[in-house]
Amino acid sequence: MMNSAIFFAAAVLLALSTPSFADYIVGGVGNKAVRGPVKSENIQCPPRHRPVGLAVTAGTFVHGFTLHCQRYIGGRLTGEIREISGARTTNGNHVKSATCPANHFVSGIDAMGGLYVDQILTIRCTPIKMYKHVTKKSRTLTNEIFDYVIRQVGAGGRGGDTIVRMNCSNRDPINRLRVRFGSWLDHFEAFCSSG
Repeated sequence: MMNSAIFFAAAVLLALSTPSFADYIVGGVGNKAVRGPVKSENIQCPPRHRPVGLAVTAGTFVHGFTLHCQRYIGGRLTGEIREISGARTTNGNHVKSATCPANHFVSGIDAMGGLYVDQILTIRCTPIKMYKHVTKKSRTLTNEIFDYVIRQVGAGGRGGDTIVRMNCSNRDPINRLRVRFGSWLDHFEAFCSSG
């Protein structure tokens, strides 16, 4: 009886201590602390799509996102690019965007934040197909070369005291952004998934 009680307590403790949070988070608690009510919103590509670009509305701070999504089928990207917008505040009127080269998807974002989301610096693009490097001597696979491409976004002001490099591992795309905002954007979270 004692062993089952200890096992149950350990299982509860593990469940409580295992986070189910985003892979990365940028920004702070600005609106809640300073400007009143806030809301959250998810920005996500439709099923069987991958993000291939990002547009950012900004002024001194970041005010909104638009994901550019393309259908992913049979191991390739195809068709029209769809724009999925969300989490837009009433501030900010400058839009800056970056698009990955053909057959690449967004697998990373570099951003700066503090109390709010201050800047979106770059996106990292990963090729759909990886390149294998074979040595002449042994003719065996020595490593996989991921030919990442960095694209400048350059949206936002000059603030932010923390830079966050949101790079998904295992060649996964950033498949969802969860944004919290009020008058300005407090923070956003990035979720990595191959789904």
